Amino acid sequence: MQNTDSAYNAGYMLGKMLGIGIGLALMVAMIVCLVMALRKRTTGWIVAAAVSGLLTVGVIGIAVMAALTGVVSAVAKMDQIDQRVASPDQKYALTVPHSWRPMNEINAKASIATGNGLKEQYLMVISESKDGFSGTLSDYAQTVTENIAAKASNAQSGDLEQVTVNGKSGLRRRITGKIEGLDIAYMHTSLETGDQWCQLICWTLAPREKIAFPVFEKVVNTLEVK
Repeated sequence: MQNTDSAYNAGYMLGKMLGIGIGLALMVAMIVCLVMALRKRTTGWIVAAAVSGLLTVGVIGIAVMAALTGVVSAVAKMDQIDQRVASPDQKYALTVPHSWRPMNEINAKASIATGNGLKEQYLMVISESKDGFSGTLSDYAQTVTENIAAKASNAQSGDLEQVTVNGKSGLRRRITGKIEGLDIAYMHTSLETGDQWCQLICWTLAPREKIAFPVFEKVVNTLEVK
């Protein structure tokens, strides 16, 4: 695989250098033909200047389109949900966007903490033994979401909704509120995973909710539990 990648990269660089060389040669040819056409004012040089000018414009246009295509492809790749992350004990795993990075500083107790600071998209997986809380999943979801809401001012909590996460039944609640002067929107999902309770806590700035929540839903639905 490494040899194939090396050959591809070498070919790509060779093609890039060749393209730059051809572009520079055409520009030089266009300038020479233009100068000669202005001096000689003969039909041959005028035609040569026009042809070289058109070729140069064409090459520049192709280069611009290739650059734009590359930018679009890079942006699309960053949004692809193709990066698998797992908890240290491998009990939990998620597939997240290509642009997300580990964010262990969010919460040292999180099994998984990841996100994208530029897009204000964050996710934590918090797990705990069932021995620490006796009750139903509904009781657990009610308690942990109330704890989150209590940390925000002007907090508002939606109803607990039944959801299915990769075949597992869970409860989801939307929570909004102001934390440290910022309007935050949470998408909180509670699950029962064997002998543990599991929270998937996703949040973003409230104005970005419409963009972030669909991403959160896709990521949460990739949850793997061993």
